[in-house]
Amino acid sequence: MPCRAAERKQAAACSCVAGTCWAPVRSGRPAAVRTSAWPPPAATRRRCGLLVVVTERRGGRRRLRVLDRAGSTLRLLESAGAGESVALGRDAEADVPAFRVVREGWVRPPIHLDHDLVTGEETVVHVQAVMGGRLPDDYVCEVETVAADDGAGVPLSLVARRGSSTPGPALLYGYGAYESAEDPVFWPELAPLLDRGVTFAVAHVRGGGERGRSWWLQGRLLNKRVTFTDFVACARHLVTTGRTEPARLAARGLSAGGC
Repeated sequence: MPCRAAERKQAAACSCVAGTCWAPVRSGRPAAVRTSAWPPPAATRRRCGLLVVVTERRGGRRRLRVLDRAGSTLRLLESAGAGESVALGRDAEADVPAFRVVREGWVRPPIHLDHDLVTGEETVVHVQAVMGGRLPDDYVCEVETVAADDGAGVPLSLVARRGSSTPGPALLYGYGAYESAEDPVFWPELAPLLDRGVTFAVAHVRGGGERGRSWWLQGRLLNKRVTFTDFVACARHLVTTGRTEPARLAARGLSAGGC
């Protein structure tokens, strides 16, 4: 059995031909939390050398880092901006010198690309079609920081149709459990709301994993109350900044986020 001494969140690569032991490639850092790693299949390693693609977070945003055998960074893939995300896609073919990347956002349909491990070039494989003729540039995505009751900075994602008047109706969504992160993913059902002047907001409250393990620990068990006070602080922020009014603000939470 492989040695399991390396920490769970540490990117690792096999240093033995038979795969009987593991060696750390790059240790975790507080500023960038590692969440997963993708070692390319044997056929790709023979063609491109031993590379590892690591999913990590910095400042609450997910990004991908390509490492060589020594753990040095070859390139960094980041999201296009606020309200956008980048993630590893599903690789159905093993014998290719590339890995699948998915780029999407709250109002941007998923774009699947093949990222060449050698050159870094990206080739579009598939773009999700959307009816209605809406374009991502028709909307504005922002991320603001809200002061919680204890002074912690809670990220608040905001999406609205460009040119919408304020104060207007708003929908605030939150989850905050199981270290799950509410990354920007395409919600086609948002467009009809946004087109009617509704501001959509996502409170990245503690209990989730947007800012690493400590963000989760601060909002679980005996600290669970913090998840909801963070949510209330975000609701208050929407009102005090003039984006909405108390009578025009709706809230939504599901499953563990619906307590």
